[in-house]
Amino acid sequence: MAQSNPTTTNAPTVTYLDENGNEITVAYGYGITQEQMVELVRTHHPEMLEKEIRVYLNQALREFTKKTKILRGVFQKAITEGVRWYQIDDEIVSINKVFFNGKAIQRNLTPPENEDLDV
Repeated sequence: MAQSNPTTTNAPTVTYLDENGNEITVAYGYGITQEQMVELVRTHHPEMLEKEIRVYLNQALREFTKKTKILRGVFQKAITEGVRWYQIDDEIVSINKVFFNGKAIQRNLTPPENEDLDV
């Protein structure tokens, strides 16, 4: 007896034939696996290696998460008195809140009057 995946029950689907003539149905919008995406890409680009497809899929995922800011996390940085500017990881695309000693720091609405030259 086949079990249905509740995340794909009402999802739109597409059916195609793989390189061996097997019929494959893929649900879009919910619950599609990377393996299903690899197979779908192979139907249009059979010469691509699986590793190459996965590199492109992972790159698209990183770009999507950066543009949509769908992933959120907590970043901690040790601070030094008198230092205004700090280097942060390139993966951080925006900062929503800053806390110091347990208190929220208000965002500057204008640039600082004095520019630090030690950056």
